[in-house]
Amino acid sequence: MGFLVMGLPRSRTFWLSRLLGGVHDPSAAHLNFYALLNTLQTCGGVDTGLVLKYPQIRWHLPGLPCAAVFRPIQDVEASLTKLGIKIPLQPFIDALEALKSDPSVLCLSYAALDLFDCCDKLHRHCRNTPLSRPFWEQLRRVNLQCDAAKQLAARSPL
Repeated sequence: MGFLVMGLPRSRTFWLSRLLGGVHDPSAAHLNFYALLNTLQTCGGVDTGLVLKYPQIRWHLPGLPCAAVFRPIQDVEASLTKLGIKIPLQPFIDALEALKSDPSVLCLSYAALDLFDCCDKLHRHCRNTPLSRPFWEQLRRVNLQCDAAKQLAARSPL
């Protein structure tokens, strides 16, 4: 069963891909939209850029479980600045805010990802199975981060 989790850069999307067992940043790996849809439907994905394509994804995959993670903008900007990355965030912010009005999208705060119950709710929403507490206990101590600059440079223009 597939899923899509969306968030701004530096919002634990890489960590969430490990938690949920999906593909991190599937849009960077696909040259066409239909291959991307297949990945989302079969494997699931956690991505920062696909929020801009959400209306098209929802149209093609109306039953796909979707979730969004909301991290304070100032924290995202500070984290990107530390890495020397400057990207226009407003289109992503606007698209994420629009998800709040979609009752089929599970919306979570970034801070809530530190709580087992929140992660379990996300896992049940995306995978339709409960989250293993021992797995979560082990994973929550791990600082997983991708090379954000490399990832942004490799992003496909779907």
